[in-house]
Amino acid sequence: MRTLLWLLTFPSVVAAADVVIDPTLSFGTIAISNYQQNGSMTVSQSTGVKASGSLLIVSAGHPAEVSLSNFPASTQLAIEFLAVPVSFRSDDGSTQDALRLVKLEHPSTLHTDAVGNAAFHVGGVLQFEGQGHLVADGGQQVTINMTISY
Repeated sequence: MRTLLWLLTFPSVVAAADVVIDPTLSFGTIAISNYQQNGSMTVSQSTGVKASGSLLIVSAGHPAEVSLSNFPASTQLAIEFLAVPVSFRSDDGSTQDALRLVKLEHPSTLHTDAVGNAAFHVGGVLQFEGQGHLVADGGQQVTINMTISY
């Protein structure tokens, strides 16, 4: 059984506004019990972590917390993440095609408050495609671009 650590980061650039992501989305530490069997792990925006198939939870992950400030007051924002599904990269830089982030869970829109602040959580779904694919031990990460429109 191998133990893996997952981290997902979201870079963002918005002129004249602030976006803080702390903590980033983490799938926690997982183990793959059977490299011949598919598996999935879901980190919900609000209801916790669950695993199925060959993926086992060693230590639970958590959703990302995104805080927005200095946006226009009382304005609807549209949130979009680009390039999903995507393969993870190991600490050594190699791509792990058997491990894919296949979905991000987030609100598609939200409203800023009277001073231009808003916050939301981001969860996600990780899939492992069995068929004997091996995955390197250690950290795995991926960077996803986020667009905020208003």
